[in-house]
Amino acid sequence: MFKDKAKDFISTAPNIKGYTKEGLIDSKPIVFCAYKGLESYQSLIYGDKILSINGKKIKNMYEFYKIKNKLSWNSKVNFSFIRNSQKKDVTIRLKSFNNWKKKFPRLGFGLKQNNNYVEFFDLQMLSSVLPKWTSNTKIQSGDKILSLNNKKITTIKDVSDVMSDFIPNKIMKISVFNENGVINTKIKVISYNSFLKLNREFCSKYWPKKAAEILCKEYENNDFFLSEKYKQKIIKKYEKPTYKKTLLKATNIALKKGRIKLTKKGKLRTKNKSIRLYT
Repeated sequence: MFKDKAKDFISTAPNIKGYTKEGLIDSKPIVFCAYKGLESYQSLIYGDKILSINGKKIKNMYEFYKIKNKLSWNSKVNFSFIRNSQKKDVTIRLKSFNNWKKKFPRLGFGLKQNNNYVEFFDLQMLSSVLPKWTSNTKIQSGDKILSLNNKKITTIKDVSDVMSDFIPNKIMKISVFNENGVINTKIKVISYNSFLKLNREFCSKYWPKKAAEILCKEYENNDFFLSEKYKQKIIKKYEKPTYKKTLLKATNIALKKGRIKLTKKGKLRTKNKSIRLYT
C-alpha cells in the first residue's frame, strides 16, 4: 500500500485504469504498509520512498504501476529505496498469483486526516466492511476513528502501524465516534479471493445471466477492471424484460440501505456518478 499526495492510500491491487493518470503522477512512491504473509512484509516499511525497480528509476506512482505491470509471478524483484535519508536495496521473490489472491485483503474503505482525527470515507461494497449488497454496517463515511485493534489512532501513521495485521480471516476491532456517540464493532477481513466470489454472486443475481458470465470472466482476466460503458453495453445486449424488475428491486434495496440516493431529476447518485433509472 502507498500514500497518495493528499489524504488517501493507494492500493497496488486495482488495475492502473482504476486511477487517473494525473493523480498517480502527482503521488510519490512512498510506502504506507506491507501486509503480513505477502512478499514485501518487513522488507518495505512505512515511509520508504521507492527509487527504482529492477534498475528502472521511478519518480511517481504512475511510473511505478507501469513497471509493476510488467513483472512476472515467481520471479525476483530488486528495489532501491530511501529510508531515513539512507539509500537501501532489497531483493524480493514474488510468489504465485493464487497466493496473492488468497492473502491480499479487500478492506473496502478510504482514510483521510481531519485535524486530530483520522476519518473513514468511501466505504465500498463487496469488501470487509460491506460484504453483501444488503449488509448492515455500524461504520459510516465521516466516522472518526478512536482506535483500531485497541491502538489509539490520531494520525495516518498510527493506522499504518496496525494495518499490516489486517489480513484475511482476522478480526478488526474498530472504535469510532460520530453525532450518535461512540461505536464499537468488529469486522472480519476478507481476501481478494473472497471478494471475487462475492462479486460473481452479486453479478449472477442482479445482471442478466449471460452478461454476468461474460463480464465476470473478462473482469478477472483483465486485472480487475472493465469500463462502465463496456459493462452497460454487454448488459443491454443480454437483458430480458425480467431484468428491469430485478434492477428495480436492487435499486429499492440500495435506497433503503443508503447505498445510493435519488436526485430531484430521477437519477441515482453514488460515488459522484449518476445512473439513469429505468422508467
